[in-house]
Amino acid sequence: MKLAKFIGHFLFFYLAITLSLQAHNNDQFKLNIKEAIDEIVLDGFLDERTWQEADEASGFVQNFPDEGEPATESTKIKTTYDEHNIYIGIYAENSTGKYVVTSLRRDYDRDDNDHVAVFFNPLNDEINGLAFAVSPYNVQWEGNLFGGQWTRDVWDNKWYCETQRNEHYWTAEMAIPFKTLRFNAGEEYWKINFSRRDMSNNEISTWVPVPINFRTSALAFSGNMKWDKPKQSTGSNISLIPYAAIGESKNQEAGTPSETTIRVGGDAKIAITSSLNLDLTVYPDFSQVEVDEQQTNLQRFELFFPERRQFFLENSDLFANFGFSQIRPFFSRRVGLARDTSDNLVENRIIAGARLSGSINSKWRIGAMDIQTENDSRIGVPSRNYGVFALERNVFRRSTMGMIFVNRNDFVNQLESDTTGKVQNYNRVLGFDYNLRSANNKWMGKAFLHKSFTPEVENDDFAHAVWLRYNTRKLRIDYNHEYVGANYNAEVGFVPRSDYYRLQPEIEYRIFPKKGKVNVHSFELRNDWYFDMDLKMLDGSSRLAYDIEFKNSSRFSIASQRTYVFLRNDFDPSGTDGEVLPAGTDYTYYRGGISYRSDQRKYFTYRASVWTGGFYNGTRHYFYGAMQYRLQPYANISVEFEMNRLLFPEPYNDADLYLIGPRLDLSFTDQIFWNTFVQYNSQADNLNINSRFQWRFKPVSDLFLVYTDNYAPTQWEVKNRAIFLKITYWFNV
Repeated sequence: MKLAKFIGHFLFFYLAITLSLQAHNNDQFKLNIKEAIDEIVLDGFLDERTWQEADEASGFVQNFPDEGEPATESTKIKTTYDEHNIYIGIYAENSTGKYVVTSLRRDYDRDDNDHVAVFFNPLNDEINGLAFAVSPYNVQWEGNLFGGQWTRDVWDNKWYCETQRNEHYWTAEMAIPFKTLRFNAGEEYWKINFSRRDMSNNEISTWVPVPINFRTSALAFSGNMKWDKPKQSTGSNISLIPYAAIGESKNQEAGTPSETTIRVGGDAKIAITSSLNLDLTVYPDFSQVEVDEQQTNLQRFELFFPERRQFFLENSDLFANFGFSQIRPFFSRRVGLARDTSDNLVENRIIAGARLSGSINSKWRIGAMDIQTENDSRIGVPSRNYGVFALERNVFRRSTMGMIFVNRNDFVNQLESDTTGKVQNYNRVLGFDYNLRSANNKWMGKAFLHKSFTPEVENDDFAHAVWLRYNTRKLRIDYNHEYVGANYNAEVGFVPRSDYYRLQPEIEYRIFPKKGKVNVHSFELRNDWYFDMDLKMLDGSSRLAYDIEFKNSSRFSIASQRTYVFLRNDFDPSGTDGEVLPAGTDYTYYRGGISYRSDQRKYFTYRASVWTGGFYNGTRHYFYGAMQYRLQPYANISVEFEMNRLLFPEPYNDADLYLIGPRLDLSFTDQIFWNTFVQYNSQADNLNINSRFQWRFKPVSDLFLVYTDNYAPTQWEVKNRAIFLKITYWFNV
């Protein structure tokens, strides 16, 4: 009862804040969009009569480093449309004639590349939208906008662009099909903003001013693009994306013969409305997905690896943003991957799946997903069905309330499930979230309550949390508390630990000098404390950090940290299966470290971090280094190195753990790429080679050739290897 009152008080507090804050007024930023009066030839020259008469967005001001000051270089943007596309015309001055473009590969890192971006909010909710960007070398980037300001570049769709580079400026023409966009028919205006990253001046500017403490994609700071005629539905919008793949693999470690695999399948995208999409997949294949970056695990809990499979990525915020990063009721990497009888992570192939996602109207969003995997008796993995349903409602100006239901059913009888103890017949999670976003973006937060349903478990099977952030130019304050019950079990989620309370207060103060070589000084105090049900501390850390960001884009930081750990279970801190520290013991230790990142505009860049200090009952010395050389824009040669030296008293094992990862990334053109990534992990005693050739012969249509090899480096013996050839083609019906 006390817990229910506690949650109720916090929800009331959230609602009170939401209702009391005034809206941010951007009404003076208006851009009229008129239908084109002549044909737009996509060549990047902006020489059509339509462009001469189109309304102009100009007068960009800095978001960083000198908030509110006029941009050093002028940027002008115009818009128009015809029956099929919306067009964006870009004129960007560059007095130096120099550009930073790290690659010709699509979906580059926007932070490290010259570019101009447009942020669309067609639903006018200042929460969800789409973003498109282009570099001076005509490298395209697109992504989903969600949560009011966050972008995710995993969304892939058809649009077109051409650029022209001149001595002191560059121009671009974008053509974005209306069938690519998601909007409500009949709206008189769309929310919109534009941003520019000027690497020569290490400057970020926008059309509608965005405070320095927010991302330029923050939709609270958007102008109005007014249509001369409200845009109507695009009509039929169906895309088919078939694929064919053939591969050869051999597991030398298991001693099994080579296996030839031929796979055929595909996806379909069907627009139910202009803002609601149905995705279907049959026998999807993920052989072209780049391998995970390996990590050294010195924790007692599972590590998080991001989702990379394309089917799960579009509109993924509707499913993935419930809960917190460490309390996720749904984590798509649980689908199509399973543990075999030897507890190895293996593919549990997906037979078919369907996903309905998007906006019903300007207030409601819906997401529904159902996926069926096949039975694989060889590895002891049953056929499984995964279902997810999510519903989200906009409330007040920019906040949302949502619910999620996650269901996993195993197609085994109850007797078999009880006998083996390996699988349970079902697992379900029901959750409710409230997301706070104030009109001026200074207040953000979340509150949620989730309950799991597992056979024969009835008590202490829920999780809840409240997070609140206050963020201004100089000051950021965060408060977070969590509770995860001992029996809370989100099997299709990511919850690495349970049976705890957590408190996580943080504060950051920033100073922006008006002169000198420094853009910003920041001071941060971060606390993170875990308690058991009797409020006895389990883990605790307090970190004090000072960070300097220089005008040339380099950064330096220094930090110290105090850590306390109480072991509930035996644990080997060396990560080498050596002598364990016994359960019931506790440890307090201190560490300190420094980090530096060089000027990111240079062809040669580097990063380094050194930490040293205590670690449980011993000492840990940590070093991380990364170097990259850019042969702009055709090649990137890089290497990352990580070392952990762990020293303990007898009888515990010492350990030297290494991660080494050289990478070669070649862009022959903006359509042909070759990437090779090598990873050596001494903790896993594994050397992985992943080499991937990609030819994008048509928009969103690719040919992949992927080679993967794993070695036991101490004996230089092959563990397993595979090679796959895959072709996909996107065509509209």
